[in-house]
Amino acid sequence: MQSFYSDVSRLSYNKPEEAARQINTWVASRTNNKINQLIAPDALSSNTQMVLVNAIYFKGLWEMPFRVESTVPREFQLSSGQIKTAQFMRTRRMFKTGMDPTTNARVIVLPFERDEYHLMVILPSQLMGIRSTIASLTDARLLSYLSFPAIDTELELPKFTVRSDTDLKVILQNMGITKLFNRFSELAGIGSFQTHSPQISSAVHSAVLSIDEQGGSAAAATAFAAVALSYDDPSVVFKVNRPFIAVLWDNNSALPLFMAKIEDPIY
Repeated sequence: MQSFYSDVSRLSYNKPEEAARQINTWVASRTNNKINQLIAPDALSSNTQMVLVNAIYFKGLWEMPFRVESTVPREFQLSSGQIKTAQFMRTRRMFKTGMDPTTNARVIVLPFERDEYHLMVILPSQLMGIRSTIASLTDARLLSYLSFPAIDTELELPKFTVRSDTDLKVILQNMGITKLFNRFSELAGIGSFQTHSPQISSAVHSAVLSIDEQGGSAAAATAFAAVALSYDDPSVVFKVNRPFIAVLWDNNSALPLFMAKIEDPIY
């Protein structure tokens, strides 16, 4: 369990409100209070035997942070065609950027410090649409975006926070992992329930990705790397002012850690 940074704790479910409070406190302590409410009391009962809880958030600093004073309100067009105002971060520097030759989506790659992670922002073509673009994405295609050339780019990107809550029980059962959730669970090494091996009553997963001027999940920074804005025209203007896809890419594993579609940039 230690290899996965996991804990096993005894908990009484006879008082669902108290049990939910303890679970949510544990989650909040491990996600820097980014996820405060994962389990509702009505999801628990005296018949609950075991609950699997997984929560993840990303905390990282940009290689070069955005200047807070450059953030301004701008118009963002929702999928419905309605216009809303969002807070747009702005900067001008060298970014890897290009166009996907298959989907015609525009792509820009933002590096985090130490070059361990990248945020890929994918702006689908209006003809292709966001859902079809997501369906076309593969690990190999995402990896190819890192080969785009670095170009002098003026970027306008809205701040955003996305959260996904997933019922892992359904997903695991669809994958054929069913014994965990019945009397054949073979979890006697963890404990017992009424003289027999306990079974997992529910399994929930929550993920949060929050992007602002500092980086991911509002990570604090004490210094800014100031970039002097040039008066000549940039080679590329990249305005993310309609629904887009955000991918957090792990360079070490060459795999995406997060993938989200941002149709309404709420921060």
